[in-house]
Amino acid sequence: MAAEDLQGAERRNEGVWQEHGRLFSAKRFEEWVELWDPEGRFVVMYPVEGVPATIEGRDALLANFGGLAGAVGEIRVSTTEFGQTIDPNVAFVEYAMHMDLPDGGAYDNRMAGRLTFRDGKLLEIREYYNYPNYERFLKDIGIL
Repeated sequence: MAAEDLQGAERRNEGVWQEHGRLFSAKRFEEWVELWDPEGRFVVMYPVEGVPATIEGRDALLANFGGLAGAVGEIRVSTTEFGQTIDPNVAFVEYAMHMDLPDGGAYDNRMAGRLTFRDGKLLEIREYYNYPNYERFLKDIGIL
């Protein structure tokens, strides 16, 4: 692949990722889900027992993540590193997540993800995170 083609893929992919974080933080999940391929999947690499490890399809993504809008207060997603691979459809990202919880507490976690794109949309996120923080968050919002 020519360097300029790869640079174009990186700009496109990073732009989709930044918009993903912006819309997620704003709880605009109906717009957020449009960044996903219809067959999009979100995969947690360290699943918590009783919680699906994979969420597939736009409807499921919207139902799952859209439910956060009422369960938490402010959300902030901040990217610390975005790295395009030589495959124009694969990138790696490091980011931080903050959510205010209804009880006055907070959920803070650092994540890393492998992003796969198809036709300029997110096809898959494979997310790695601090497991104890995520498990505690699920308990705090009543999922566990």
